[in-house]
Amino acid sequence: MRTFRGSRTVFTTNLANTRLRHLEGVALVMLSTIAWGSGGLFIRLLPFDMWTIVFWRGVFGTAFIGTYVLWRFGRTTSKTIRRMGAAGAYNAVFATC
Repeated sequence: MRTFRGSRTVFTTNLANTRLRHLEGVALVMLSTIAWGSGGLFIRLLPFDMWTIVFWRGVFGTAFIGTYVLWRFGRTTSKTIRRMGAAGAYNAVFATC
């Protein structure tokens, strides 16, 4: 397998690529664990009641997931949602609430 970097050719094996991607995945999972785990500490510092926090968490979660879905599927978003069927749509709605 060849990868091109600049003016020279760097040869890597599939095993090296696989190992690098695995380590990258482990690092990303560790960083996301730290980020999600420390979120509760910062939420407690907010001067709002629980229902306000839950509401805005749902709004932002829906906005970010919706933006990703629109970016990922583009014009075929509605077709993709219809293809999931009723069970998939209910799952998607209630998992983000």
